[in-house]
This record gives sequence, C-alpha cells and structure tokens, in this order.
Amino acid sequence: MKNQDWTDIQLGMLRYNLKKLIEEIALSSIKKKGEILFRLITADSILEQIAFIYYSNIVNTKFRIITDEVYVESLNVLVDLAFCVRSVGHGTKILGRFAFLIERLLLQLDKRPDRIAHIPSIVEAMNSELENNFLSIKELYSECLVNRDNAPALTAILNNIIREKTTHVLGNLINSIKNYDARKSAEPFQEVLDTIKAKHELELDDFVYSFGTDSNESREALESPEFMGGKGFSQIRNSRIIQSSKLPRFDVPKGYGFSTLTWHYIKRGDFSLDDLRKKIFGIAENLQRRTGKKLGDGENPLLLMARSGSVVSMPGILDTISHIGINKEIARRWSKTLKEPARAYQAYLSFMLSYAKSVMGLDTETLIKETGFDSYVTVFRESMFIMIDVAESMAEIIKEHSTNISIPDDPHEQLYNSVEAVFRSFESDVVQKQTVHLGIPEQFQTGCLIQECVPVLSGSDCSGVFFTRNPNTGKIGSAHEEQIEFSDGFFGNVIADGAITPGNTEDFIRLHPEHFESFKKFKHYDERIQRYPTDIEFAIRGDMTYIVQSRVLKQSPIAKIINSYEFYKENIYTKYKLIKRTAFGLNKKIIGTYLDSRFLHDAPVIMQGKPVNGGAVRGRIIKDQNNISKFEGELIFITESNVPPKVIMAENRFYGYISKEGGVTSHAALVAIGEGKPCVTDVHWENSGSDDVITLGSAVLHEGDYITLDANTGRIYIEDIPILEVSVVDHEYKEIKDEILSVIEELVAPVEQK
Repeated sequence: MKNQDWTDIQLGMLRYNLKKLIEEIALSSIKKKGEILFRLITADSILEQIAFIYYSNIVNTKFRIITDEVYVESLNVLVDLAFCVRSVGHGTKILGRFAFLIERLLLQLDKRPDRIAHIPSIVEAMNSELENNFLSIKELYSECLVNRDNAPALTAILNNIIREKTTHVLGNLINSIKNYDARKSAEPFQEVLDTIKAKHELELDDFVYSFGTDSNESREALESPEFMGGKGFSQIRNSRIIQSSKLPRFDVPKGYGFSTLTWHYIKRGDFSLDDLRKKIFGIAENLQRRTGKKLGDGENPLLLMARSGSVVSMPGILDTISHIGINKEIARRWSKTLKEPARAYQAYLSFMLSYAKSVMGLDTETLIKETGFDSYVTVFRESMFIMIDVAESMAEIIKEHSTNISIPDDPHEQLYNSVEAVFRSFESDVVQKQTVHLGIPEQFQTGCLIQECVPVLSGSDCSGVFFTRNPNTGKIGSAHEEQIEFSDGFFGNVIADGAITPGNTEDFIRLHPEHFESFKKFKHYDERIQRYPTDIEFAIRGDMTYIVQSRVLKQSPIAKIINSYEFYKENIYTKYKLIKRTAFGLNKKIIGTYLDSRFLHDAPVIMQGKPVNGGAVRGRIIKDQNNISKFEGELIFITESNVPPKVIMAENRFYGYISKEGGVTSHAALVAIGEGKPCVTDVHWENSGSDDVITLGSAVLHEGDYITLDANTGRIYIEDIPILEVSVVDHEYKEIKDEILSVIEELVAPVEQK
C-alpha cells in the first residue's frame, strides 16, 4: 500500500482499501494502532486525512475518562496524536517540539511521578499552537485536494475536523489529565494522614519537631511542607544547608514547630488546651538550654517569636508575634546592659504592638496615633526617654481598647496566648477562602513555629529579604541577577509592613559587601536543592547572618523564562528541565498594559512612587475596606501599610494597589504580585480633613474619585489616559527566547530525521 500510486485509483477503491486497513488497525493494540497510523499518515495526504479522522475517534471514545490504570497509555496516545498533528502540518516545527517534549516526559514518568504537574500546561501549549497554525494547515489541505472533483466538500469537512475534532480531543485529554493531577496533588496530604493513622496511640509529641543547626532530628515520611508547614520545612532544609556546606557565620534561629495538623486534633478532642500549654512551656525550657538564655531574665533575656506556617505561604494573612518574653521591668534591666539602651524599648514596643494586633485583635495604627505619632518607625527614631513614655502610654491605651484587659507580664503566659492566637488565625474567612482555592484539605491548618527572636541591638544590624533572582525581569535591566531589600537598625517586620522604604541591592553591596558575597554562596546551595529561585528572609546581627525563612520565589512570566534559562546555563537545569519550565510561557504572548505616551505631555503627575509588578490601570481610589460596596467599577486600594482581609476577599473588585511606603517585599506589593496586578509603593499620601479625604501631593481627592495608576513608571495621574495592551518584546528577552528555542530544535532534530 505504501508504494501504491494513489492518484490512479478511483475514490471507491481507495475507500475499500482504507476500510480494510482500518479494520486491521482496530484489531491491534493501542500501541500498534499508534505505530501503524503514524506510518500511514506520512505516506500520502489523503490517507493522512482519513487516518487522522479515525484516530481522533479512537482517542475520543476509548479515553474519554482517564483512570490511573490507563494514564500512561493515554499519554502515549497523546504523543501519537501530536505526531499526527505535526504530519498534518507537514513538519510544523513548533508542534514537533511539544510532541517530542511530551514523549520525553513519558520516559521519565515512571522514575519521577511528581513530574505529572508539567503535563497540562504543555498540552495546552500544543493545543494553542495547533490553533495558531490553523491557517497554514488549511492551505496545505487545499493544495493536496486541488485536483479532486469533490475538493471543496472534502476541504470543508477536513478543516472542521482539524479545528473542532482535534481541539475537542485535546480538550478531553487536558481535562482528564488535570483531574488526575488534582488526585496526585492530594496524595502527599493523604500519605501524611496515613502515617499518622498508622500510630496506635497519638501523643502531642508526634506533632512537634525541632530545627536549627544544633538539631539533627529527622521525621522521615513526615518531613514535608504538608506536615510541617512551609516555614518549618524550609528551616529544616536551611539548617542542613548550613551544616553540610559549612558556611561560616550562618545560622538558623533555634526553634520548635507544631505540625499543621495540631489544631485539627486539638479541636477534635485528641488533645486539650492544657496539653498544649504544658508542651509550650516544655519547649520554652528546652530553648533556654539550647540558647543559653533565660525567659524572663533581665540581663540575658530569651526573646521568642510565634510564627504561623501554613502548607502554602499566605503573606500578611496569618499571624506572627515577635519579641515575646519582654515586659516593662525586663526592658528596664536589659537596657542597662546594652551599648544602645533604646534598643530594649524598641523590642518592648514591637512586642506590645504585635501582641495587641494578633492576640487582642486591636488596630495598631489607631493605637500608635493615640500616642501622638504617625507610625511606630517614627517612635523608634526617638530617644530612649521618649520611647519609655510611649511604652507607658501604649500599655494604658491597649488596656482602654480591650475592655480593661492588659498584656500579661508573665513571659510564659505571653507565649501560650501568642501560640493559641496563631492557631486561631487560620479560622478567619480570608484564610478559609485561600485554602479552598489552593486545594488544602481542611485537616491541614496552620502550623506554629516557636523560635528564638534575634532583636536589633545596633544601628548596623540589618534585616531584609534576598531574592536569588530578580522576580520581575530576571537579569534584564539590572546590574545584578540578585535583588535585595533591607533596612539597617530595624527589625524585619518594618519592611513587610511597608512601614519604611527599604534600601536596594546597590545600597546593600556598598554597606555590606562581605555579607553580599556570603549570600551568593548560600544561594548556590539553596537553588540547587530547591531547583527554583528563592526569596530568603534574613537578619544580620553583628558578624552573624540568620536565615529566618526561605521560600520559592513568585516570578513574572518573563522572569520565569529568563531565570530558567540562567539555571540551564549554570547546569542546575538539564535541557529537558529547561523546556518543561518554559514550554507554555514561550508559546504565549506576554501582554503588558501601558499608558498611551501621546497623551502624557498634557497630564501632570500628581505623585511619583516606586513601581511594582508593572501594568497600568484606571479606577476609583478606596482607603476604607468597609466602603467597597459603595462604588461600582474598578477599584484601586490605597493603604498605609497592609492590605486588610476584606480587600483580599474582594480581589475581583480591585485592579491596583498603592502603599505609603515599602518595596517589593511589602504586604501590598506581595498581594499585588500574587494577584498579578499593578502596584506603586513609597507614595507619601496623607489622611487630611474629612475621613474620606485623600491627599496625593497637591491633589485633594475623595474616596471614589478616579485616578490613573502607572506601575511601569510609578507615576499617578488624575487624567483619564488611554491604556494600551502591548506585546512585551524586549531585545534581550527575545535573544534568550531564541536561545531556548534553539535548545528545543536540537532535541527535536533526531526525531525529525527518524
């Protein structure tokens, strides 16, 4: 049949021979069907067309629902289908790339089932590429049928088959694979539950683990973010990096973690709150031994943090309480031992504010303003004597706002109340919405870390975040592939809260050159273990650097492609890994929103801030979360620091964010990056006059007034400036994209020769 001159055969005879061949195929195994059909479709255009129709029917009827048993077999069918599509296009290169990519993935699935997560996006890329190439395929079909008597009818039928049938086939497979992927995503949670259930008698100790460079504890099957929470798991990993690499002057604050399952089992009645209290006090005693400090001591006090730690990071939503273990008397005695005595009162005020917010549910901005200051950073810049007065006033103000309840002086009670508050913070509506969206089972709530707090004791102590790669543009437009935001003389929360505008990478290199080189060494190990770029929260205290936590970096689509290519060049990724990380992104146009430059010369800038995440939007400005329902249309939220829960829950109403201070690690910026929306920070707006008045530079606005926000430049306008959607094609980005495509071409070439 292969050598037959089909142009001399009547159509009826062709149909007869095809019928016989299809009957033979129908009796073959799925694998054999694929082999025969692949050879068949490369033999002749008419055979190619009819075989493709039949092949689509095979896939559609047999594999409408994919079970675990036929999963890999189904993907083999998908590979064959991909080659069919490629042949229809007579060697369409881009489709060939994806066909080959999926074939390579199949070869690795048995060894690494976790790689299943890459499949859906790659299949979608194939589907998209098929659609992009539809017109050229249509022309090829027309050329093949030009001499046939019934060419117009066949062309119409076959065009419909290509567009509709193939898209439908791939659509079915995409949906089925996504369902399979969802089941696979649930497996780590189920494995944890099965491990717990296998224990004959549960104890609270089963849900507690230690971390730090002095700890060698291993939880084996339970050593996972599902059981430990993201923060706890990262601290275990960070400790081991420091231990194994022998990095000098690096450490992880010593601590213990409660599992993400702890609160579920307490609420279920397996353990009581009294059991929790006893365990917390036991942890405090162990930390005294491990650190050589003492809880409640006035000369060498042990200060602690109670930190939330869900399976997936939820910045600014779950609670953290810092500097636990201090009170008025301890601050007084401790200050006498310090070179900078005011630092003791910084710690005391930090504790009071975080405790009042998380444990007592009070609004810290209100508390600070009642002391006569606009922010706690302003207070921290004052003399020790003013801070003492503010601390005394703050204690009374907190008592007034909490119906005559004071913050306890007993460090143990402070610690217990803080831990319980962290667990209860998981029960908020915002968190519940997030967990449903992320597919986290209800048993897995937040973990809680009790770890040593490393307070700021001098103006040269530094806190900040080290991004191992630039999360917005990769290395494009920057002298360094890393990015740092930091502040000297302040605790790390001032950056996360957006309370100050942090220093940048160049500032850090100038002020802390040795630490920058040390971070690059830590980055080398961290990226090779995580296999992703990371952001690392750090605290430099004297000559020691503490890794407070690290997590996978949230990246823009452009940064993901550029940083993945850099990983490939540094031999962190293989060629196949590079393609897996970038395949879908390469296939999609990256669209950015920009203000039309033709209208900018007549539009005065009312404020200039720091751009985050890019993009432009016009909307109504809102500062009170309780006024969301009063206004229609697109909204822009303006905040002093954090984005409140009601705004996060109404994220579909908000199209941009403005923060008074802060950088890319401020809460407003993290929310914007997570939602993929424009944000401008370091905008020094004022509340003035009436409650709804917002002063931006010389412009006096009211809630609900329209503004235009440009997060590409950091500028804010009142005028309605046209917004354009533009495909982002930077010259350097295009070069990197072409390099990745050349890598794919090298891999596909052997298949095309075969």
